[in-house]
Amino acid sequence: MASTQTQEITAMLDAASAAAAPSVNSAALFQPWTPDLIRYLVVAVLVFTMISLVLSTLLLWRRNAHGDTVLKVFGIISIVGISAVLLVAGYNNDQLTPIVGLFGAIAGYLLGKEAALPRAGDAHAPNSALSQLKGPAVAPVQAQSLPRPAMPSGRKV
Repeated sequence: MASTQTQEITAMLDAASAAAAPSVNSAALFQPWTPDLIRYLVVAVLVFTMISLVLSTLLLWRRNAHGDTVLKVFGIISIVGISAVLLVAGYNNDQLTPIVGLFGAIAGYLLGKEAALPRAGDAHAPNSALSQLKGPAVAPVQAQSLPRPAMPSGRKV
């Protein structure tokens, strides 16, 4: 009799705990990507990023690009590549949000940063006067001094 009551109480406790526990959706826990596929995709993204960096190095080197341009190109390619690796690696939103926010801040800094004023004769500066000159050089016009008006008392200043 005591064992029957114990079994009934145990069954009731199990039923109550099952009812109180939140139901877990089995579809939410399903991960369609295998670890081998994730590893392959991460390596593929890293290889693509490295190839992009090598090609951009060659193009920027042949063009004799300015340092700010090199920094922007390398920074953006690196940020996009690392973000893609983190996305493929399967981090959840709570882990990715601060990382992507930091990358966004860095990208905004790189793209929004103004270049310093070019020095005279700096042909590599993208906005230099030499690179924008599209015709014969024109000497700057000098202001001519005008005669000063006479003061009401007749004295000149």
